[in-house]
Amino acid sequence: MSCSTSYLITGASRGLGLEYTRQLLASSPEIKIVATARTPSTATELQKIKDLNEGRLFILEMDVTKDESVKAAVTALEASNFLPNGLDTLINNAGVNTGGQTLLPTQTSLSTFDLDLQTNLYGVIRSTLAFLPLLQQGEKKQIITVSSTVGSFDYFISTMPLFPLYATSKAAVNMWMKKLSNELKGDGFTTFVYSPGYVKTDFTGGLEGPAELFVEDAAAQA
Repeated sequence: MSCSTSYLITGASRGLGLEYTRQLLASSPEIKIVATARTPSTATELQKIKDLNEGRLFILEMDVTKDESVKAAVTALEASNFLPNGLDTLINNAGVNTGGQTLLPTQTSLSTFDLDLQTNLYGVIRSTLAFLPLLQQGEKKQIITVSSTVGSFDYFISTMPLFPLYATSKAAVNMWMKKLSNELKGDGFTTFVYSPGYVKTDFTGGLEGPAELFVEDAAAQA
């Protein structure tokens, strides 16, 4: 059995996903990473990391909002034999906030809401179920989903009145992950959600208020 530890990170072309990739590879020569991106040809920073880590980073084209894209990604990864011993850890990082910060619940557009759900909820479900067979072959069997404090009832309801679409999608994925954890714990899986805090990235660039963390620090704390 190989002594390497493997990760698959969704939404790894920029922001936290890119930094998770960078820091994990730097942490140990025994780590291998599959980094997904919707358009690998434009993921120039990710390609630079690959060039510096020969044989340890596999860039995989995948759009978490599309069933056919996720299925094709699984097929391509299996055909590559990059992970002959299965996948140790899946990091569901891809996320969007199409409704913005100031949208009120009464201003909800279902078509806009669906964009958040397709990535933040359905995308997590698609990716997790699609890669579950590879995770079952792996040694660590970890599923980590990047969530947000705005999806927490205890924190969000008492402190922040906005983000209705993003918050709802994150609250839903938190619940789904909890149910999944209950189902898989008997099979040796560790499944949890993680909130990195308010991080300065392209994702939060248009939001009001100062970001609490730079992306490098948030990734290091994960």
